[in-house]
Amino acid sequence: MQQYPDSAKVPDAMLNIASAQGELNENAAARRTLEELIAKYPASEAAGKAKQRLGVR
Repeated sequence: MQQYPDSAKVPDAMLNIASAQGELNENAAARRTLEELIAKYPASEAAGKAKQRLGVR
């Protein structure tokens, strides 16, 4: 993600990271990752999924 921040795969990677953080019970970190995903890539499909996970419209 750091080497290719403009890659179309970054939003999905962030969603996967949040999932892993959640599985590790790092819920605050997962929430931050999802919020960052929404802020940086608001038009992505992954952002829509992140909003669903957070219960945001």
